[in-house]
Amino acid sequence: MLNQVSTPIRILIRLTLALALTALLGLAATGSALADEWLVTKLRGKALELVGDSWQPLERGDIVADARVLRTLANARIELRRGGERLELGPDTQVQIHDRDGRRYTVVQQYFGTVSVEAEARRIEHLAVQTPYLAAVVKGTRFEVRSGKTSSEVRVLRGHVQVEDRITHARVVIAAGQQASVARDGALTVDGRGAAPRIVGPDGRPVTPEAAAAGVRIGVDSGGLDVELGGPGGVGLGLDLDDGIGADVSVGGGGLGVSIGGGGGVSLNLGLGGLP
Repeated sequence: MLNQVSTPIRILIRLTLALALTALLGLAATGSALADEWLVTKLRGKALELVGDSWQPLERGDIVADARVLRTLANARIELRRGGERLELGPDTQVQIHDRDGRRYTVVQQYFGTVSVEAEARRIEHLAVQTPYLAAVVKGTRFEVRSGKTSSEVRVLRGHVQVEDRITHARVVIAAGQQASVARDGALTVDGRGAAPRIVGPDGRPVTPEAAAAGVRIGVDSGGLDVELGGPGGVGLGLDLDDGIGADVSVGGGGLGVSIGGGGGVSLNLGLGGLP
């Protein structure tokens, strides 16, 4: 059929097909790129992004750059979408979204306010919301995080969320209808519907909320001093020097533990229980 058409027309048809194919490939590439970007899909009130040293207004349809700080003012709400994932920032909320290049690995650093998350675990590698007091990791769910000056709280609306105390590293997986909270000077606590989930420590062993709260941890190294405060139940000290010498001391309601290790392979472990 094509052989019966004159040469100029055949050339025109081939050029048209080539242009159409190029356009389709371009659209596919654009769609794939947009699927990896956070897009402002809904906006009510005034929301801002920090560009350099100044706050600039956000508009519907804007693409949010990686590590950009976002803030909503009073009575404002903003919705961000990326594929099947959704973030909603409530009024008076400030966050920073960190993404790893080429991967669905996202951490939302929440400074204050309210953040709602909806995502499916099978579509992402990692999505977490971190506040000064806790970290909530997506398990295929819809949940809300509230963070203030003295505490943070996670409320699950659908599915499951793993919540970790950022000071003691105690963690728990909560289900729909349950909520977990961490106060600046208190324990990781859980309440809500259904059976109470198990709280585990950094070693994976079950702990009580009171034990999960125990610990003031202080870390010292050649780069500086790091102090983390937990509940009133205990104290911990860690020292790590460049020459391989290290020491750890912990005092809890049940006793004293000391661990000292040297670069020469010598170590001493001492445990005393039943301290008054």
